[in-house]
Amino acid sequence: MKKIILICSMIAIFATNCKTNEKNADSNDKPLQGTTWQLTHLYCEEIDAPIITPTLIFNEDGGLSGELGCNTFFGNYNVHKDRVTLNYMGSTKKLCNHMELEKKYATALKDNITQYVIVNNILVLKSKNKEVMRFKAQ
Repeated sequence: MKKIILICSMIAIFATNCKTNEKNADSNDKPLQGTTWQLTHLYCEEIDAPIITPTLIFNEDGGLSGELGCNTFFGNYNVHKDRVTLNYMGSTKKLCNHMELEKKYATALKDNITQYVIVNNILVLKSKNKEVMRFKAQ
């Protein structure tokens, strides 16, 4: 009986996917490049208000940077229409208290991101049509 409950719970978790309203794109949305994006959700879970909010910046030259929380990171990206690939290259190595969110965010940045959508100044990064990260424009 415990196995059945466990299996049903797992199916419910994996069957649930974050929903993003992709139909109401606004021409006043911030652009992908040059905007500081503030992390709000990781794998469909809203993040608690950290001391330093993790960010993501897509630079005009193809560079990628931002705050993990305690450390900063860098890398590069490629974008074509609604497709994007991230190449997380590294970060600073400071040791701070409460680094759980930082570790999860760094892992998500290394996920196989393939798509993005911006709706109402919300950026959603996806892997295989499933939401990985959600940001709001600063």
